[in-house]
Amino acid sequence: MRHPIHRGEPRGEHNRRDVRRGQRLGHEPVDTQTQSTSCERRLTRAALVAYLVYAVPHLVYHVSHLMRFSPGDAVAQAVALLIAVVIPLALLAGASRPPRAPLVD
Repeated sequence: MRHPIHRGEPRGEHNRRDVRRGQRLGHEPVDTQTQSTSCERRLTRAALVAYLVYAVPHLVYHVSHLMRFSPGDAVAQAVALLIAVVIPLALLAGASRPPRAPLVD
């Protein structure tokens, strides 16, 4: 993949949509990890939803701008971005289930 930033969209557009949002949300992986280890379901769900608010439009934007990539690059980019949405969705589904009752001896 050669110079993906400059293919198909102006550099300013890419910076505005990806880089700046990514910098603002750079704390998300840490927050998500902290919440998932503390087992507070409400906070875990909030962190996952906050991440998805960024990741879903990011996926849509990049998938709609694949026409100038080679087929291999387009597939790789789409799959990577799709994984970045599917995994949090799966985690959100797991965090939304009611907690299991504690085991009683």
